[in-house]
Amino acid sequence: MVVHRRGGGISGLATATTLRKAGHEVLVLEKGGGKIKHKDLYTMLYQLAVKEGAKIRFNTCVTEVDSSTASVTTESGETIFADVIVGADGYDSVLRQVVTDSEDEPPNAQDRHVIVTFTIPVHEMESDGDLRELLNLSEVGGKDLTATIIHTYSGSLRPEQEDWSENRTLEQLQKILKRATSVASRFYYVRQPPDDFVCANSRVVLAGDRHTPCWLPGSNHGVSLIMEDAQTLGSLFARIRSRDQISQLLTAYEEIRHPHCYETQTWDYHQRLQMKAPVGPQQDGRDELLRQTMAYGGWDHMDEASFRLVWGMELTLFAHDATEKVEDWWGQYGAFITRRHDRSSMEVSVLLAGTTISE
Repeated sequence: MVVHRRGGGISGLATATTLRKAGHEVLVLEKGGGKIKHKDLYTMLYQLAVKEGAKIRFNTCVTEVDSSTASVTTESGETIFADVIVGADGYDSVLRQVVTDSEDEPPNAQDRHVIVTFTIPVHEMESDGDLRELLNLSEVGGKDLTATIIHTYSGSLRPEQEDWSENRTLEQLQKILKRATSVASRFYYVRQPPDDFVCANSRVVLAGDRHTPCWLPGSNHGVSLIMEDAQTLGSLFARIRSRDQISQLLTAYEEIRHPHCYETQTWDYHQRLQMKAPVGPQQDGRDELLRQTMAYGGWDHMDEASFRLVWGMELTLFAHDATEKVEDWWGQYGAFITRRHDRSSMEVSVLLAGTTISE
């Protein structure tokens, strides 16, 4: 089985690893020239994917995707065919429109944001008396801290600004920001999740933030959904016996993942709105509810009813087990799609972030 994935990011590498473990041929096509964001996790997944035998081509730009033939055409004119194309090309994904056959609706003003993310070495915080008290050293396990500033952007947004992404120094920012080593910023807007994760031809499937475009940097569950998608695809395709079952397995993937992704996105989005509530009754009500969860001191004396009201959904999301969900689905419907036992070899291509793919 071949899964073409746009982008060699977290989603692409995670899916490449799980599909290789399931016994399929995997080709990852990556726009960029090498390793990218989320350095430590990316490095680990890259090494796992290569160890499992996934083929990864950097510097390859995909210019066209044909869902009817499950093929992609690169900037060099090369056409690559697959059994399945996994669209893992990130926030600016081109494959989303291939699956949904429609363009995203313009965002509301409150859903447009300028995002600034930065990294601060822990030792810089520790060496400053005014900043040291902001650290909870028992919870700092690494050498760096990361932070995200989200500004609601009400101005006009030109098409070329949607891809705006720059790295800058921090000379003009205040004390804590001056200790950052780099800063990256860009425009984001919250898009509605698609109705479908699989195209009408059952040859292209969306994974990772390709189908969760409402995630903004700093979201609590963005990476976990990406990993869950990868595990779900790998667990399902470990059970395949012939190419005739591709459509059924992709339908299973959509049935398993769509409700969970939608509920998680909705929860995270409303949590973000709560955290940035304006000064006034809304903010006062939020603060009072949060105080009630710890009204009696430590964790052993919390108000359980209030705690579950505030954090119950969060606990449910952290307890989600993607493999268990596949096993539950398979227990109900697996017998209907396992009539053929002669498993065919398949190839998978993974297209990662951007419209470019290379080796």
